[in-house]
Amino acid sequence: MKITIIADNYVDTACLVAEHGFSCLIEIDGRKILFDTGQGEALLNNMKHLDIPKDIDMLVFFHTGITIIQAVSADILMNCQSIAELSMRADLSSTNT
Repeated sequence: MKITIIADNYVDTACLVAEHGFSCLIEIDGRKILFDTGQGEALLNNMKHLDIPKDIDMLVFFHTGITIIQAVSADILMNCQSIAELSMRADLSSTNT
């Protein structure tokens, strides 16, 4: 398995763009999984500079929203075999006291 950070709050390479948010490419068993897209400005720029092709097998969103969807180029969406959204909502109605 190989994990490449595409977008994050900090960068250490001049050609990469930092932004609030997170995106990474997970490569496992010959599949490429794009996990989230950051805020959108950094995704395509950083993919280009990191030599990450747009032929993604799966796109996983931690949460969705119009700015998140806009970050994904049509090239990525057209080649993507599946799209998933993770939902990690806590049940705050029951607490242990």
